[in-house]
Amino acid sequence: MASKQVKKTICKQPQMTDPNDIEEAMRCKGEDAVDKDEASPRAPPPSSDEEMIPDGGGTAGHAAEAASADVDPLPAPPARLDEPAPPPAAGPSAPQHVAARSVWGGRDPRKYEFCGVFTQIVAFKSFFENLGSVLHEVTLEVRNEPNGGFKGLVADSMDARGVALVHGKLAAQVELNVPVASFCINVRDILDIFPNVHPQHFLKIYRLEGSTDITLHVYEPSIRTTSPSIQIKTLARQIETLELDEMYYSYYVEIELAAFRNALKTAKSQKATAIQLCIYETEKNLEASGETKKTIWFVVKYSGERTSSSFPFESKILVSPDAGGPMTIKALEGGSVSDGDEEDLGGEGIQERLDDLKPSYEGSFLAEYLYLFVKAMDRFNITLRLAHDKPLIVDYPLGCSSTDGLRYVLAPMSGNE
Repeated sequence: MASKQVKKTICKQPQMTDPNDIEEAMRCKGEDAVDKDEASPRAPPPSSDEEMIPDGGGTAGHAAEAASADVDPLPAPPARLDEPAPPPAAGPSAPQHVAARSVWGGRDPRKYEFCGVFTQIVAFKSFFENLGSVLHEVTLEVRNEPNGGFKGLVADSMDARGVALVHGKLAAQVELNVPVASFCINVRDILDIFPNVHPQHFLKIYRLEGSTDITLHVYEPSIRTTSPSIQIKTLARQIETLELDEMYYSYYVEIELAAFRNALKTAKSQKATAIQLCIYETEKNLEASGETKKTIWFVVKYSGERTSSSFPFESKILVSPDAGGPMTIKALEGGSVSDGDEEDLGGEGIQERLDDLKPSYEGSFLAEYLYLFVKAMDRFNITLRLAHDKPLIVDYPLGCSSTDGLRYVLAPMSGNE
C-alpha cells in the first residue's frame, strides 16, 4: 500500500560549484513528496532583494533603473469624479493654467451663465412645493447683489387668473457671469427630482452659455461618487410679474399655522367660496385702577352652502401703534389673555357679542386661494398683513436664513363677487 501512495522525488539540478547549492540539492534528493491529492507543491517565494519582473527579464534592481529614466510623470487624479484632472506642471513648453476656481468645483466659470449651490436641500424642496401650490409655471431670477446684498434665487410670478402674486427668495452660493439671468420653468419638473433626494445632499443648478436648458446636479459633498444630473427645458414665455410697491398696513397678525389652516380646511369642506377676516377691538374701564383695558379679537368667518361658522382668536398686542405705525398682534387659539374676565371676553356666545360691535377691519378673500397658500406650509407661524381696500399679504418664512421665505399677495373680493 505504501508504494501506491508515496512517490520519490528526483531533483535534477545543473552542475553546481557553490558548496551551499550542492548541500541544498543533496537535501532535496532525500525528501519524500506527498501525494498530489493531499497537497500541491508550491514554488519558493523570491528573495526580497531579487524580485522577478513578470515580463521576464531582470530583477527589482533593473526595475528601479528603468523607473529612474527620464520620463514624463502622469498627471494626478482629480479631486472629485466630476472635476477635470489638474493641468500638467508648468514648464518651458507647458501652457499656464489661468482659470479661477469657482463654487462648483474647479470648472472654468466662463462656460456658465450662472451657477448656484444650495446646501439646505430641504428648504429648496419646501420653496418649490409652496410655489407649486399656487403656480404651475414660475419665473426665477438668479441674483448676485454686490456689497453683501442678496445672493440666490428670486421668484416673482402671478397666477394664470391674475388673482394672486407669489414672491419668494432662497439664498445660495452664486456665481453670475451675465448681467441678468432669468428663466421660466414648470414647477412640477423641479418637484419630480425629489423622491430620490436626501437631506444630506447638496444641489447645484446651472446653465451653460448658449443653452436654454438648466441643469440640476444632486450630490453628497463628503463622498466621491458619481451622482445624477437632470436637464430641464425652460419655457420660452415669461410669466407675468408685478412688483409690489411698499404699502402701509394697519395690522400685522401673527397666527399659528395649524389653527389658521384648520379654519380654512373647515370652510373648504363646507364649499365656502369666501373667507372673511375681521378684527374687533373691545375696551373696558377698570374701576379699581381707573385704567382702560383694550382687547383685540381676530376672527375668521365663512358661509357655506348649508352652514356658516366663525373662529374667534383672542389676541395679545405685541406692538402698539406708535406715530402712525402698524399694530402687531398675536392670535391665540383656545387660550385667554383676559385674566379670567369671562363676562367681557370669554365663554360661550362670544361671537354673538362681537357681532354687535363694528369691526376695526373687515375683508373678504377667495377661500380657494387662501387654502392653497397654506396647503404645503409646515412651519409653526405665519404673518397676515391687513389694511382696508388693500390686498392681503401672507408672509411665510422658511427659517434657513432671514432672507429665505415666500410672500403671497391676494386681491380682495369686490362686492359683486
